[in-house]
Amino acid sequence: MTVNVKDAPYSAAGDGVTDDTAAIQAALDNSYRIFIPAGVSRIDPAVGLVVRTGSQIVGEGRGATILRAFEGGGSITDLAAYSGGSIICRAFNPMGENDYVTDVVLRDFGVVLTHPSNSITTTDIQIGVDLRNITRSIVERVHVGNIKPHDSALDKPLRQQYDIQGYGIVIGNVSSGLELGEGEEKVTPYAGGEVNTIRNCAVWGAYKLITQDDGDLCPSSAAHGTTVDTCDLQGGHHILVQESPYATGNSWRGNTLQAVVKQPNNANPSFLIRVGGYNNHMADGYIEGQDVTGEVPQLDYFLYLGNSSHNNRIALPYFSYSSLAAQMVDDGQRNIVTGFLAEPQFTDTDNDPLTPPVETSKASFGPAFTLYDGAHAEPWVKFHWNGADVVIDGGQGASVVRVGVGDYLVNWDKPFRTNDYALSVSLNTNPSGHPGSITLGSQTASNARFYTYIDAGGPLAQADPQFMYVSAKNG
Repeated sequence: MTVNVKDAPYSAAGDGVTDDTAAIQAALDNSYRIFIPAGVSRIDPAVGLVVRTGSQIVGEGRGATILRAFEGGGSITDLAAYSGGSIICRAFNPMGENDYVTDVVLRDFGVVLTHPSNSITTTDIQIGVDLRNITRSIVERVHVGNIKPHDSALDKPLRQQYDIQGYGIVIGNVSSGLELGEGEEKVTPYAGGEVNTIRNCAVWGAYKLITQDDGDLCPSSAAHGTTVDTCDLQGGHHILVQESPYATGNSWRGNTLQAVVKQPNNANPSFLIRVGGYNNHMADGYIEGQDVTGEVPQLDYFLYLGNSSHNNRIALPYFSYSSLAAQMVDDGQRNIVTGFLAEPQFTDTDNDPLTPPVETSKASFGPAFTLYDGAHAEPWVKFHWNGADVVIDGGQGASVVRVGVGDYLVNWDKPFRTNDYALSVSLNTNPSGHPGSITLGSQTASNARFYTYIDAGGPLAQADPQFMYVSAKNG
């Protein structure tokens, strides 16, 4: 049975003034499905609305039914410990045994955060929709953030830099600190947090818009099987981030990601897309990472694949950005990144695969763009000169050109990010086993040039090696 929270005995006011937290919570406690009509219901972030397995909260539309937080919340430590600050969440005891909470449905309403209007708070931080330790649930057609929906009658001004506070939607899991059992049978209780779907939602204005496996709120999280589909994410220091190395099987499809805005006086880098896990997939949608201030660069990383990431497939949709400082970096292993043609197509005239050339004010990558790939961070090659040609005896990620006698240029298939990478070289110059010697002629991001010599006890003479081994490693 569906319960209307404005009906007796709950009698939520929805007038934008009255604290409706207790009234709506009473309806949630007594019915699995509640309906919140159009209006503005004020919610106390110190208490929040607590869902259980099977809870459904349904409104009349994300611009019509608004849950607006009062000011207040918690520090990062408080939020990580479930000690207030979340507008919608589950009950969770970090030091106790907890039940699974599953099959929650949130649909057709808005959650508007309220942070201080003239400062960045560290003690009154809010989370709009907190899905930590909630499993197999759906959030659909929900608006979250400090910026109100455009079609809402809510009287809340746009405050720009002070809207970059708090968290929009948080996905992840936290293991209890309680240990059960004895000896080798001792286990830490686990309470879910996977296989959730965020679909056709909007998150506008927060420090982190959608954050999964957040390093501060749930650092060891592994929220597998999460789907973020056709969402509109705008106005944040971090737009769409998945931080821990443990999550896999996630899908981000058809999303609009744009308008990175740095939180004032926050030195942490800003991310449009960040991935730390493995075997995840991103495809389709629209991405625009422009600097919305037009003066101070806002975007540090357009795309960042962390050093623990691997086997992710990132098919970037139409995308463009105007930040001259933004980087696209893959520090992981075996990640595949592709892009679709857009106009104007980016031309990397300075041969730097990570940043656009200074003379380009707006750039879009086409299908042939090059991204630094951590899987090629250790190329190597073993070769010899047979009197007519360079013969490659083994290797990966490198090729060799003989410039002249004892003069070889080793080219890397994919350039390093800088010229400062480590080289390892060994060689023999003749069958008698004389090791010879070698000097480094030059070293760039794309190649290294070597001169080889016979070392037979007399004067050094430049000569071709019997064999030579060269490897490089990103520093």
